[in-house]
Amino acid sequence: MNRLLARIAVLDLSVDQALSWLRRPGSARVMALTTILGSGYFCFPVYTLVLGLARESSFPVLIPVLGAEAILFPLIAGLRMLTRRERPLARAARPWEAWNRYSFPSYHAARIWMLALACSLHFPGVAPFALGLAVVVSASRLTLRRHYLSDILAGSFLGGLAYCAGAVLSAHLGMLRGLLTYF
Repeated sequence: MNRLLARIAVLDLSVDQALSWLRRPGSARVMALTTILGSGYFCFPVYTLVLGLARESSFPVLIPVLGAEAILFPLIAGLRMLTRRERPLARAARPWEAWNRYSFPSYHAARIWMLALACSLHFPGVAPFALGLAVVVSASRLTLRRHYLSDILAGSFLGGLAYCAGAVLSAHLGMLRGLLTYF
């Protein structure tokens, strides 16, 4: 197991060095703006806006997403505290988010891939855009040196898994709600 982790670390460093040509001032500004799309500071107000404007018609999309968010935070914070993998470019974390000092797995990648999956399943016409945006946001995390490739891949996988779990939970809650309204 240690050999596998060592090989992954070597690969991560190689990818990080290979992307150095992308780190120009102009592209860094674009990537800094792009990466915001995967942050909670952006997504939670959007969730609230969607819920407020669309009301019940947004539930089939929004409830699994919120369920996935509820799964992702403790999962990612726990994994980060467990692995304590330093970020490629260290930054100071706020005292209330010590878990955010570490990089494995990427929460931005988890969130944006979870949202891409949700949008693709509920609105197939936007799938190419949603998946393309997930790729760009994930690439921004690499370019800005916030994460290594393995952080992005693990976060993407966990985001998809969390959406599936959120959808299953949502379906069970919907059945329970239907039963409660029946009685």
